[in-house]
Amino acid sequence: MNTRNTHRTLTATASGMAASGIMQTLLANATPRIVDELAAPELYGLVAGSYLIASTVTLPLFAQYADRLGPRRIFVIGHLCFVIGTIAMVPAPSMPAFIAARIMQGVGAGAIAPAALASLGLLLDEQARARAFSQLAVAQVGANVVGGPIGGWFTDGPGWRPGLLTVLPLSLTSLLLATSLPTAEAPPQWWRVSLRERFDLWRIRSLRRLAGVAALVGLVSLGLLTYAPLVLQSLHGLRATTAGWLLAPALVGIGLGTAASRQLGPGDLLSAAGPAPPPGSRRNSPHGGGCRHRHHVPAPAARHPDRRSTRSPRPGRSHGPARP
Repeated sequence: MNTRNTHRTLTATASGMAASGIMQTLLANATPRIVDELAAPELYGLVAGSYLIASTVTLPLFAQYADRLGPRRIFVIGHLCFVIGTIAMVPAPSMPAFIAARIMQGVGAGAIAPAALASLGLLLDEQARARAFSQLAVAQVGANVVGGPIGGWFTDGPGWRPGLLTVLPLSLTSLLLATSLPTAEAPPQWWRVSLRERFDLWRIRSLRRLAGVAALVGLVSLGLLTYAPLVLQSLHGLRATTAGWLLAPALVGIGLGTAASRQLGPGDLLSAAGPAPPPGSRRNSPHGGGCRHRHHVPAPAARHPDRRSTRSPRPGRSHGPARP
């Protein structure tokens, strides 16, 4: 892979993930004003919850399709859903319409993340892949940090509706550069979903442990991003711009914690999962039986030199006394 195409792929994936990162914190800081203008404070939690549920449910499905169809198609589909959802949120006349557009955004985010990571995994070697993932993490943290102040400035000034359109340039950049992502021909019956493969994956103890830690960290960070702006703006009377800047240190801490979490035993997880299967194997096939654990077959024990064979003599063969 040439250097130019590498830069195009990295720019496309970083722009796409940065767009979703900015939207997350931008909208979190603007949500108190949104629910007030749309007169639906009881639906406050669904602004973030609907997005999270939609992305979580669709992410495993799009990950399978990215393996079969190639990341490019899934990446483009994800950004189209994200852009449609973003544009539909701007003129939303009511909270149900706003949440429906937010669900569309979540579906897009569920496709963008696995397609972006799969593209870098397929195109880069191990050393370049590690650098690319570090650069993606920096872009994600930076997007989360600037999203809060941007959302606060628009909320206090021109309004939260035009502020939602600030992520469109990043999404359009990703779509224009999506041609650099790898693709593949669709296999027969590519739409079939292998649920057994998903369930077999959870037999790995290290994966269950890390998933539990990630769920706990996600619960704390999501609660902070969702309700801290409400407390700062409604209870303490702060402007949305000030609340956005106050969220920045917490978001930087979350990013640093994410970077440090790679020391929690990824080597144990990879060793438990076993080596990656070659392309076209049964594990990657849409008709395969899912993730199969390799069982160790012990080698036959070496025969002791003084141990005589206990096998019965063959018929028709005489066994006389042993020669000296």
